[in-house]
Amino acid sequence: MGERGSCAPIKPGGVPPSAKPQQQHSQQLHHTTYAICGLGPFNSGGEINIGGSVSGNIELYETVGALHITNDLSGDVEIEEDLTGSVTVDGDVSGDIQLLFDLIGSVTVGGALANGGVGGGRILVSGETTGTIKVGKSTASLTLIQLAGGLASGATLEINTTRGNFGVGGDIQLGGPYWISSSSPPPLTFDGCIRIYDDAGAPPKGGNLKGDLTVIGCHATADDLNICVDGNDNGHISIVQIGCTNQVDWSCSGCP
Repeated sequence: MGERGSCAPIKPGGVPPSAKPQQQHSQQLHHTTYAICGLGPFNSGGEINIGGSVSGNIELYETVGALHITNDLSGDVEIEEDLTGSVTVDGDVSGDIQLLFDLIGSVTVGGALANGGVGGGRILVSGETTGTIKVGKSTASLTLIQLAGGLASGATLEINTTRGNFGVGGDIQLGGPYWISSSSPPPLTFDGCIRIYDDAGAPPKGGNLKGDLTVIGCHATADDLNICVDGNDNGHISIVQIGCTNQVDWSCSGCP
């Protein structure tokens, strides 16, 4: 993300250039490359609606409302507080959606997590995920979904929610992205569900895992991790649990 000084601040009652307010704590933006710094707070019901694609950066310091991009995101979105509201991109994401704390609400990508620029699209959550992440179509080979703080009970990561002939080509990682140690990894919560859908056809197509799904951490119980791959997992699911008291496996049960 760029420095805060390079962004145009959005304050309650104020708007950046090329923007006009819809209602209190709500902005409708039509500029596709503008760097926006939201000084908020955008409280419940507050929205930022961007009618088009975004190739610039959006940086929000407080948000519990909604950010909606009606086309593609090739720039970056950074949320610097817990996300209790929603981030929705109707098209493809080849940039970053980065949450520096917990995901309590939802992140929804209507299209694909796509390759682009120097790499691929990324969804990065530094805190715990207690809400939902949905990708409508595929994830490309250079993409990454990283849930460093784990997946709480009731939380879901769902891919190919449009039920097309799509799958996962990129990587998914839960826990310890920077853990390098000869001892056991730190504790990790994985009580939620990961689901990769096929197209529900006869015979079904899609739903394959071609990237790596890696879970790093020690678990409080020895229950199986809830991972459902409707297609072929290709042996690409790894659980790093060296030295952990409870050794876990994975199976598909109770996913949406």
